[in-house]
Amino acid sequence: TKSGNNAADSLGIQSSGKIIVVGDDAIEGGNAKFSVMRLNPDGSVDSTFGSSGSTVLAVGDGSSGDAFSLVVDSSDRIWVVSSSATGGDFDFSIVRLQPDGAIDPSFGDAGVKLVDVGGSGTDDFAYAASLDSLGRVVLAGTSDDGSGGFDFSVCRLLESGALDTTFGTGGKALLPVAGDLDYGLALAIDVAGNILVSGSTFNGSSFDFSIIRL
Repeated sequence: TKSGNNAADSLGIQSSGKIIVVGDDAIEGGNAKFSVMRLNPDGSVDSTFGSSGSTVLAVGDGSSGDAFSLVVDSSDRIWVVSSSATGGDFDFSIVRLQPDGAIDPSFGDAGVKLVDVGGSGTDDFAYAASLDSLGRVVLAGTSDDGSGGFDFSVCRLLESGALDTTFGTGGKALLPVAGDLDYGLALAIDVAGNILVSGSTFNGSSFDFSIIRL
C-alpha cells in the first residue's frame, strides 16, 4: 500500500506468474494520477518493476484521470486503459508499458494514446479493453452524445497506437442502444473476431442489461 487514498481497479498476470495491478493513486498536489504495481507470485512487491515496484502515470493534462482496465499481452507488455482530462473534457487514454514497467516509447505519442471519440467538448470514459488476434487493441466505454445523453463507444488501435481507420468512422464508433443513457462497461472479442460490448441502458424507468455485437 501507499500513503493517501488508493483503489485497485483491474489486474493481470504475466507469463512469469507475476501480478500486475492498476488503479487510482493518491492525489498529489491536487492532481489525480494512476499507478501500476507488480507483485511477485507470493504477494510481495516486486522492487525490480518501475520505481521500487510501481509506475505512476499522469496522462492528458495531468489534472484528473481514472484507470479502469489493463491487458497483459503475449510479450508481457502492459496496456493500461483509462479516462484522462485533456483541458476541458475527458478522452479515452491508453498507455503501453514494457514488461519491466518502463513506458514503451514506440507506442502512440511517447507511450501514450489519447482518443477523442465523441468530439471536442464531450466526455469519453474508457472502461474496458481487449486485444484481437492481429494485435490490435479495442477500447470500449461511454461517450457524451452532445445532447445530455450517453452512448456506448468503441475505438480500435493498431499495435503502433495509430487509430485503425478500417474500423467504424476513422477508427471510432458511437453506438446508441435504446435510449438516452447507454453505458458501455465491458467488452470481449470472440474467436471469429466479433466485438461484443455490454453495459446498461435506461428504458425510461429503470436500467436494463444491454449488449451489442460488432
